[in-house]
Amino acid sequence: RALDESEVLRFELILEQVILATDVTKQGEIRQRAEPTIAQLRSCELGDAGDAAGKVDPLVARVQMMQCLMKCADLANSVRPDACAATWEDAVFQEFHREGATLLERRFEDNLPATLDPERRAEASVGFFECILMPTFKLLYSFLEALPYSRLDTVAACLSLFDVRHAVARARVDE
Repeated sequence: RALDESEVLRFELILEQVILATDVTKQGEIRQRAEPTIAQLRSCELGDAGDAAGKVDPLVARVQMMQCLMKCADLANSVRPDACAATWEDAVFQEFHREGATLLERRFEDNLPATLDPERRAEASVGFFECILMPTFKLLYSFLEALPYSRLDTVAACLSLFDVRHAVARARVDE
């Protein structure tokens, strides 16, 4: 069936919100909005439109979950085999370095390295794991954990792999 104009506009807005979730400067904002939804999901039933006290608006929950999934998909190359993941990490570092002034100016995370200088690459890698990668996948894990019948094994395996790669990056910094 064809969508009427209001449905098309609503779809476009949702699509835009989901795609913009890949913007690294939105990381903290997405997490802040999602955490109360996750808490509500853990403690209550989904409502028709969030109309009853203590119920979660299913559209809000879906959009936030889609944003989290999109963000994880954007970062998913980090779970590839080491050589591929290293190539991807290098590309991300170069992107961050090009956008460095804007990112540092906005300081979206307190523990983001104060520089993106290539000489401090290992420090930037640790910051990437701590500020972006691991919190994003932990947020997805929390969403899934709050939903009945969710399978957590894939996300848990990703988090375990990130823990190892984070430890390797941390060891480089500590050398």
